[in-house]
Amino acid sequence: MNQAILKTDILYDQLRRELSKYAPGEKFITSREIMKRFNVSQLIVDQTVVDSALPACCASYRGAAPT
Repeated sequence: MNQAILKTDILYDQLRRELSKYAPGEKFITSREIMKRFNVSQLIVDQTVVDSALPACCASYRGAAPT
């Protein structure tokens, strides 16, 4: 369990840095892209996004985001 917590903490820091490169309203990378780029599982991505402050600054959509 500690390893999962550590992975979510690391991913959170990486995603915050990545997010700082985007302009407000710009489309962010998908969960699949996060999994591939940072070599983590879907579970780690889900835990990081749900349990962090990322939902407060990002909207999440299933499938393609509305335009």
